[in-house]
Amino acid sequence: MENDFKFRSAVKMAGFHLILILACVLTCFRISGVIKAAEKAISLEVTDEEIQLSPGDYGVISMKYSQGFEDVANWKYTIQSISNSQCFTLVEDTGAYEAKELGEVQILATGYNSEGETVIQLRFTVEISVDMTDVTLDTEAISGYYSSQKVTTAYSQIKDLYIQSTTELNNTNCSVYATTSNGKMIAYADFVENNHLKLYLAGFGEDVINLTLNGKTFSIPVSIKKIKINRSTALVQKGRSLQLKVTGVSDPIQWKSSKKILSVSSTGNVKCKKTGCAIVTAKVKGETLACAVNVVSKKMLKVIKTAKHIGKTRKYSQPKRMQKKYYDCSSLVWLAYKTKGITFGDRRYAPVAASICKWCARHGKRIAKKYTFQQIQNQLFLPGDLMFEPGAKNGRYLGIYHVEMFVGYGVTGVDASGKPILCEKWANRVDNRYCGGYIIMRTYK
Repeated sequence: MENDFKFRSAVKMAGFHLILILACVLTCFRISGVIKAAEKAISLEVTDEEIQLSPGDYGVISMKYSQGFEDVANWKYTIQSISNSQCFTLVEDTGAYEAKELGEVQILATGYNSEGETVIQLRFTVEISVDMTDVTLDTEAISGYYSSQKVTTAYSQIKDLYIQSTTELNNTNCSVYATTSNGKMIAYADFVENNHLKLYLAGFGEDVINLTLNGKTFSIPVSIKKIKINRSTALVQKGRSLQLKVTGVSDPIQWKSSKKILSVSSTGNVKCKKTGCAIVTAKVKGETLACAVNVVSKKMLKVIKTAKHIGKTRKYSQPKRMQKKYYDCSSLVWLAYKTKGITFGDRRYAPVAASICKWCARHGKRIAKKYTFQQIQNQLFLPGDLMFEPGAKNGRYLGIYHVEMFVGYGVTGVDASGKPILCEKWANRVDNRYCGGYIIMRTYK
């Protein structure tokens, strides 16, 4: 301190105030370059005053005052309490300091006369935080789409937000908190790198995200529209067309087929060229919708339609399985395939499931011994394939006791990477009824 500053012992304390000058060099950077060293002059009252610093600030504490006291020969500065031992360093004799991390420090400044006697003691608080005055975001509003087929247990939207700041903000010097105004959505934000945030949103609709950075709140209007596709599965005869549509979209749609057995136009018109199965996807701004298109011959289409009709219009009965108003699993398959001329070795009476499987083993081919979920995703099977359940102690071929007709694939959802998730569809069972583990046979080689 300067030696010519005087204190008089009799002084009115009510009019006393200090000026604490902090010579600070800021180590943060602007986008265009380095910030030059700056001097901060902060006027303090006598008691319980607070000084604001930023991480990276450093300098020397010096005291100035406007009214006299006894001579103050020197000052000493001691830390009385600190919220984070790593956030602030201080040299007692010189007042040299460095603000390193976010935190709060209480400092005692003691003035001594030339004989080492205490003349005055002042306490003040140093709060180390980032000056958010000029901090802005590059995003004023968020819009997007939410796929009705999206399968997620977490956040359905992930948006990048970039902070415009002279200080590099990150998890060490900036607190982040995100809320929504009307509760239609759930929001969470976190840093991925300096001045770069990821905003995670769950839900859809109109809302306002309140993003708070170090106490400064940015209100961001959000509009997420739910989009749907008119079909998630289709059974189509070869040579025919199918029109797919996406609702809720005002932006261009990118249509694509997973295989060349069909083509799809820019308007979603699908032309089925060859038999087989393919996935048509519609992508809009990172969101994916999908339809599983199962293309079959005219004869196979009749087989499948017949099987579905029997299951819907007749009653299940093993004793009456061959009567007009009744069916069981094997008679349903036999009656359906009879329309294509396949009777599994008996033109007059439906064989049991085990006999049908044995016939397929001789005249057709086995596609899977124990089919799996992954084989469904890989579309290994074709509409019309037969699934057999073995293992019963009935004295029949492989102990088989049940048969079911596979009629194609459906899309149950789209995962976080945008990949469609497929399910198996059956002539007389709900989708995904079995999910693997049984024999799959084809009626031809």
